Amino acid sequence: MQYILLFVTGLLAGGINSIAGGGIFVIIPALLLSGLNGKQADASSSLAVWIGQVTSLFENRKLLPKNSVLMRQIIGTGIVGSAAGALLLIWTPNVNFEHALPWLNLAATVLFMSGPWLKKRIGNKKTAPRYAFPLFLLVISIYGGYFGGGLGMLVLAVLAVSNTQDIQHQNTLKLLLASLINAVALGVFLFTQLIVWRLALPAGIGAMLGGYAGARYSRHLPSRTVRNLVLCIGIATTIYLFIRFR
Repeated sequence: MQYILLFVTGLLAGGINSIAGGGIFVIIPALLLSGLNGKQADASSSLAVWIGQVTSLFENRKLLPKNSVLMRQIIGTGIVGSAAGALLLIWTPNVNFEHALPWLNLAATVLFMSGPWLKKRIGNKKTAPRYAFPLFLLVISIYGGYFGGGLGMLVLAVLAVSNTQDIQHQNTLKLLLASLINAVALGVFLFTQLIVWRLALPAGIGAMLGGYAGARYSRHLPSRTVRNLVLCIGIATTIYLFIRFR
């Protein structure tokens, strides 16, 4: 039953990650309910969502922009920032991380809710200096390597500062950066005991199928409805985490 729950939550997380982001709101509570501590749930969720993100990225690979400078910025900054965030998680004592987890989830929910406003605000070319894009990119890469809740909306907000204005290209770049951040974090976590493979893999298989379905059929789903669903899940998860780690 435990593995079925993880598979179903992974399926849901993979689908919503490919459309709007926020899949971590679903997977972390399921992993906590399966008996993992906070840091194990965070690291194991990175594996699960990464599998789904790579599947979605492969399905949308033709939509990647040809701007080589932008791609180098995303890849280089994403690697450095994610490695720093993952190391920060390793060095954080579990009890401190669990006390911070409800607040991190609350912040991620607020960021997700504010995503459209952030995208407009940050994307205003008149107020965004040249260094804004790589700086914001570094900050969200560190955040993604450490926790990553609401990462998709943060990435879309930051991409509004870049030269890529096509929404399909932005969404594909979001998948590229998010999958890169999680891949680098996973590479760091492999040297620890934080990833619980027997629980992360069922969620990852579900996320793979959900990510493929979401990438293929997302055009038929109203994005507002998906965002509202993710927001409700984020609020419910935050309440659960505050009750669990009070």
